Amino acid sequence: MKWFNLAAEHGDAEAQYNLGYMFSNGLGIEKNYSEAAKWLRLAAMQNNAIAQSMLGCMYEQGLGVSKDYSEAAKWFRLSADQGNADAQNGIGEMLVNGFGIQTDFIEAAKWFQLSADQKNPKAEYNLAVMYDQGTGVNQNKTIAKEWYKKACDHGIVEGCIELSKLNEQGF
Repeated sequence: MKWFNLAAEHGDAEAQYNLGYMFSNGLGIEKNYSEAAKWLRLAAMQNNAIAQSMLGCMYEQGLGVSKDYSEAAKWFRLSADQGNADAQNGIGEMLVNGFGIQTDFIEAAKWFQLSADQKNPKAEYNLAVMYDQGTGVNQNKTIAKEWYKKACDHGIVEGCIELSKLNEQGF
């Protein structure tokens, strides 16, 4: 902890991220979301994609910071642009729900696809729903079934349920 703290105070983005992670999860120290947000913000401002994604989650949920969907979307977008699968899914969800940014189903589908291609289970499920419902993409039950199966295989129970429904419908 001492070395992380020293490196973080000297501007090391990886150490700042690690401290933020430790504070957010109570690893070796007492859980403190405000301290987590402080260190994650410092790392995020140095383009640490994982810190940006975590900071987006903190703003989305109001952990250690005031809940602010616009700020969450900003950090998710910065991280997603660097290829972070969690952030790509996060920005996709915000686009679907219109949280902090204007609703855009087509753009959301693009982000879900990028994330799902990296085997992000939540994005696999979200993309399946879009194909199942024809939201942001042309409706295609066969493709929906493929993505539900992947999500199910990765532990998303809802994906298993929807896969079963499509099977019962003959898809």
